[in-house]
Amino acid sequence: SESDEVDPEKRFREGLSYDGTRYSVRLLWKNSGCWLPDNFAVAKRRLETLERRMAREPSRRDVHSSILHSYLVNGWAEEITSEGPKGRTWYLPHHVVSQQGPGATKHRIVFDASVKFKGTSLNEQLDSGLKLQADLLGILLRFRRFRVALQSDIAKMFLQVGLREEDRDVCRFLWRKDGPGGPIATYRLTRVTRSSLLSILGHAGGEPSFKREAGSKGFCSSVVGVARQWGIPSGEMGE
Repeated sequence: SESDEVDPEKRFREGLSYDGTRYSVRLLWKNSGCWLPDNFAVAKRRLETLERRMAREPSRRDVHSSILHSYLVNGWAEEITSEGPKGRTWYLPHHVVSQQGPGATKHRIVFDASVKFKGTSLNEQLDSGLKLQADLLGILLRFRRFRVALQSDIAKMFLQVGLREEDRDVCRFLWRKDGPGGPIATYRLTRVTRSSLLSILGHAGGEPSFKREAGSKGFCSSVVGVARQWGIPSGEMGE
């Protein structure tokens, strides 16, 4: 229904905050009173399975550890020693995905919010919200309209948006910071990693021209556009 489509946007706006340097969002819960079971044991088993694979290929652990270290150094995750709130704590299993690119292999960590425990998962409790990204076919057709085309990527797009404090405990994860055989430490994400939770609406509210451009030309973490005039200052183009 129409109200179902509007409601996620309204709730997204209500949970959006800006501290002068960064936007932060709340998760879009389908039911604000939902109760999550304690899935610590599941996350621990998944970590142990991952460790057995890494024991056969030590280089995999080096990559995984390096990525998680960058999360901590950059403030994208934080170590936590206290217990999470009952019914609002969830542990995310994680693994590394590698993609062969020109000249180098790129690695990124994936947090599995689809893993189920006692009949539910974090994904099932969250509303994916509205689909705001333009259709890829339309982007490609517009890409061919002019002689010069521009394409840019937003570096670590999802990690640029903060996750509000009250929702961080459902984004916990486990890792042995001291290496194999060491104690298991608990961490939680401080940034959004799920693309379905991101929206350009909050930032574009005061910039209707940008909203039209990004809405029609944006796809995932890329912006594809066309140049209609030369001499655009590089700083303005970057912004």
